[in-house]
Amino acid sequence: LERALTLRLREPSPDALALARTRHLLGMLVHESGDLVRADSLFQASLAVREEQATPQDFAATLSSLGLLRSDAGTYDEAEPILQRALALQREHLGADHPETATTLYHLAQLYWTTGRLDEAEPLFRESLALSIQLFGPESASAALDYNQLGLVLVDQGRYDESEAAYEEALRIQRALFGDGHPDLSSTVLNLGALHFA
Repeated sequence: LERALTLRLREPSPDALALARTRHLLGMLVHESGDLVRADSLFQASLAVREEQATPQDFAATLSSLGLLRSDAGTYDEAEPILQRALALQREHLGADHPETATTLYHLAQLYWTTGRLDEAEPLFRESLALSIQLFGPESASAALDYNQLGLVLVDQGRYDESEAAYEEALRIQRALFGDGHPDLSSTVLNLGALHFA
């Protein structure tokens, strides 16, 4: 992608939308590698074009990526309105039950949980769980992740019995998918263990 971006920039009349798409994809890779500053710059350059020229879906996808990046960077006050805008656009143009909408919803719920806004996080995690079950099935890794995250919120609310049930369902699904020795079980096992010692 780095090379593709360089080649596109050298073109006499580069296609702005293709360049924006390349910047978005490269921004996602750079974000994954941990270079948040460079990824932020790539997302913003992509947004500058996508807001005016791309479909609302593509614009929302880049907004969602930027919102997640800002959340990962700890700038939650910047991330929240970006994620909210992305979610509103995705619900309007993709539908409430689209996988991209579900991903943005999950990231917004995560932001609320991280910032201690449990009453806002819980309904979004429940909605995310319902979407995971609808889109990927009740025995999916996505549903297990949502059960685990819901368990974290419920612990923080002092609702230990409900939390335990959520963790146990996450663990049951993960064991069925991956077996007992798989590393994906570790966070759920730790969360369940911490609950029992609380």
